[in-house]
Amino acid sequence: MHSIDARLDLEPDPRPPTAEAPSAPAPVAAEDARLSAMRVVRRHVDQATLARLQRTDNHTNVFYIAADWLAIGGAVVTSLLVPSTVVLVCALMVIGSRQRALMNLLHQASHAQLFANHRANYWCGQLLIAFPLLIGLGSYRKSHLAHHRHLWDEELDPKTIRYGELRLVTVAPRRSRFLLRHLGYSLALRQVPANLRAALSHQAGSRVETWGRAAYWLVVVGVAVACGVERELLLYWGVPYLVVLQVIRYWTDAAEHSGLRSDDPWTATRSWTAGPLVRWLLAPHADSYHLAHHLVASVPHYRLKALHRELLQIPEYAAGHHCDGFFLRRRPEYLSVIRDICRPDCPRPALLMVEHARDRGMQRPELEPASST
Repeated sequence: MHSIDARLDLEPDPRPPTAEAPSAPAPVAAEDARLSAMRVVRRHVDQATLARLQRTDNHTNVFYIAADWLAIGGAVVTSLLVPSTVVLVCALMVIGSRQRALMNLLHQASHAQLFANHRANYWCGQLLIAFPLLIGLGSYRKSHLAHHRHLWDEELDPKTIRYGELRLVTVAPRRSRFLLRHLGYSLALRQVPANLRAALSHQAGSRVETWGRAAYWLVVVGVAVACGVERELLLYWGVPYLVVLQVIRYWTDAAEHSGLRSDDPWTATRSWTAGPLVRWLLAPHADSYHLAHHLVASVPHYRLKALHRELLQIPEYAAGHHCDGFFLRRRPEYLSVIRDICRPDCPRPALLMVEHARDRGMQRPELEPASST
């Protein structure tokens, strides 16, 4: 294990400082690679297991939606009952993290995985998740499916375009430089105007959705004014939305693909795990199993971990970018997310363990990060 650590820490940067960013994947090549990856998945995961994992029900997400809104309500009540700056800051952090959790459930609704019943999926997705976040389900769905279909396309993938604006396509190989630049960028909230424009844009959604969202917020603001709680609405919903959510979204969005531009679906997306608190704050609802999601987007979030375990039997998947720890690695056999973003070509120590075991005829070690639940 120590030799693996030494090799990782002493490995020179594989990219010279002046190296050009990798070219964008060609659309035809990327589509062929995506279809080829799906054939590999179907060859390794039996159809009965895949069908079971893809099954969406009408009750599981009732719990998750209720839990997120109850956490928000509990944070507000606690802050009102305990007038303390520390409690207020903690409450705003909790609310912002639950807004991110709701956004992840919106992501589920865009894949028709919030509920099996299409009407429940649409109306709950709109009224309980999308509209409170100033988003329309239809516009979000169109943008998100374009991301899946055109991953890393500089003209057609909305996330790649946003990465370009935030300088997250390729980054400085030194972690200190990367953190200095992007901590400053995210904490200065320079990403907020673009995020607000994207959320409020009605070009991808229908007129009915746009007017419905406007009517929803007219009712919410009207009720708040009538009850004399407009300040509380701004403080407990507006501030977390404009500050906490935007910072969390900046870093979790970066964790998904930053530094991995490729037309190879096995290496163009990153999965990661971390301790319970970090996962609760940054990656609620299994959002960090992102490589598994991109490979089989029809699996709901509450079965993504099981899908991840099934996919680990596929050599291409096991050799992908799997991290343990966000800013710092938790175990020596894995890179942290930040290190993998800065140096995606750096040898991943878990793979060195696999190669060492194979060379010596030993049993292949477990590649799944340890759960901390």
